[in-house]
Amino acid sequence: MIEEMKIAGCASYSVGGQSLTDLRKINFIYGANGSGKTSISRVIAAPANHSGCAIRWTNDRPLECLVYNADFVERNFRSSLPGIFTLGEHDAAVLDQIESVRKKIAEIERDINARNIVLRGTDGTSGKLRERSTLRENIENECWKVKNRHDADFQSAFTGVRNSKARFCDKVLSERASNQAALHSLNDLKKRALVIFESGLTRENAVRVPDSAELT
Repeated sequence: MIEEMKIAGCASYSVGGQSLTDLRKINFIYGANGSGKTSISRVIAAPANHSGCAIRWTNDRPLECLVYNADFVERNFRSSLPGIFTLGEHDAAVLDQIESVRKKIAEIERDINARNIVLRGTDGTSGKLRERSTLRENIENECWKVKNRHDADFQSAFTGVRNSKARFCDKVLSERASNQAALHSLNDLKKRALVIFESGLTRENAVRVPDSAELT
């Protein structure tokens, strides 16, 4: 057990310090707030952190100390849930982690909600998705107007997409993105279409180029 203590240079104690002597197995220490009671418990809990203090144990054999003071309460008790207390340093740390994760989840949920409002609007039917749908519809209509103006000249070229606004628009957008051919005037394209798609034309087999070895 602790037989004697010297407390010096911490909290309300002077550098000269004070000594507690003739200690027993059970000791009662009284004092007003700020008189140094908690400081005594802190020295017992962590003597290595108080170089100016000293503890003398029976037979110079220190025992494991279990100190219950304000520091212990701060480290180990959490009462974030009404009527529920959790004891234990590890449990308290876990609760802190849970609280931190909850805050992050709440942040993410707010961000998701804000993005959903941007995408779908507050009514769920407007926002950017509705804008995109409207733009697509406008593009399809404009493409279809152009198709109808020139359908008689390019019927064969429009094969497969003549009966669908969506497919025709997809074809136009695809060609715009990938077709690297030189641009020609509308009149030139009409002339080419007359030649290429002229009725009565017959398909000819490709001319085989003879191998030079056959000529020797």
